[in-house]
Amino acid sequence: MANSALIDYIFSCFGSDLDGLNFELTETAPYDEKGLLSANLERLRAAGAQISLDDFGTGYASLINLRRFGFKEVKIDAEFACSPGQTESIAMVKAIVAMAAALDARTVAEGIETADQVGLMQELGVDLLQGHFFSYPLPCSRLLDWLDQQGFPVPAAAPAQRARSGKGKPR
Repeated sequence: MANSALIDYIFSCFGSDLDGLNFELTETAPYDEKGLLSANLERLRAAGAQISLDDFGTGYASLINLRRFGFKEVKIDAEFACSPGQTESIAMVKAIVAMAAALDARTVAEGIETADQVGLMQELGVDLLQGHFFSYPLPCSRLLDWLDQQGFPVPAAAPAQRARSGKGKPR
């Protein structure tokens, strides 16, 4: 994200309204000293994009950078996807949730694989959950079918598009 050419390319592809797009910056990404990263993140935010800090707790991001870059989402690394009884991990998740709330950022727990983890993360106040418990990674070609199977609304044109691509039958 410190590359202005990449940011220009994003705008050339999506236009000036980036509302609904979420860009993730990993905790181990290099943070520049000259402000280019800050300027580029601000350009994305001003266009409506959301910026998330991914893999929180596994790298070397300082708390200053968490505040400085104005992340609105903190993705808690799967290493902390704990189960009941793991007191140290539970304490860490509680601290991350409290810190994110103080910064007006939501939290996402990555690596959720069991119903016990779902219940515990919800109890700890994590905003969103992500992991194999919900779905394994899917290619784009299967996403609409999966959403439909889960009962999510799928655009009316989508079934016909899937039929033309051989990925499903129109209704």
